[in-house]
Amino acid sequence: MTLPVLISPPKVSLVFRIGVVGHRPNRLKHADHDLLAARLRELIAAVQQEVTDNYTAHRTLYSDAAPVIRAISPLAEGVDRLFAEQALATGCELGVILPFPRAEFEQDFQPPAALEPDSPDRFRRLISKARTVFELDGSRDDSPRAYHNAGTVVLNQSDLLIVVWDGERKNQRGGTEETFDDAIERGVPVIWIDAYAPHHWRIVTQPIRQLEGISHGQQAALPK
Repeated sequence: MTLPVLISPPKVSLVFRIGVVGHRPNRLKHADHDLLAARLRELIAAVQQEVTDNYTAHRTLYSDAAPVIRAISPLAEGVDRLFAEQALATGCELGVILPFPRAEFEQDFQPPAALEPDSPDRFRRLISKARTVFELDGSRDDSPRAYHNAGTVVLNQSDLLIVVWDGERKNQRGGTEETFDDAIERGVPVIWIDAYAPHHWRIVTQPIRQLEGISHGQQAALPK
């Protein structure tokens, strides 16, 4: 039997992953949720255009499969869900990272813990649309570690991290700012969206230890 001669390695599909970390509703008191959702959608769309342009410019490097944008979210209340909804609406795949087994994580969305109306239904609706779901084995006996581990997995899976943060240091393990700091330390590209309306954003490449000297409303353009 004569085997076919391969003249080059197989070509890969182009997949770009956008992760998100951000506040839950209790720290979005100064947010305009509709405007924040629009800002997330604008950024996702900008990334989609950049990826498409790259695919077109370097067509010979990739397979015939269309580029894929994969959104990575833990689906906690607040920013995680806003991001997931906008990503799905723009045609992205959804990948979900849960800090606990699903049944345990859903306890976060039951009264009196829930901060959103119809929280369990919104969670289930979104997770039903996910392409992948990864359940970590976090323990309620050490919830901060469980949330930290989930943030680390989101970061590990991200080519770009979007962070919605109010700029206030709480020094809480497993929170938004910890994943933000880890991303900067690792050199993962970060877009910080101000949790205060009108939700301007900026690209961050250096650690931010305090809000002093950084005014709400700073904005930058996505680089070409």
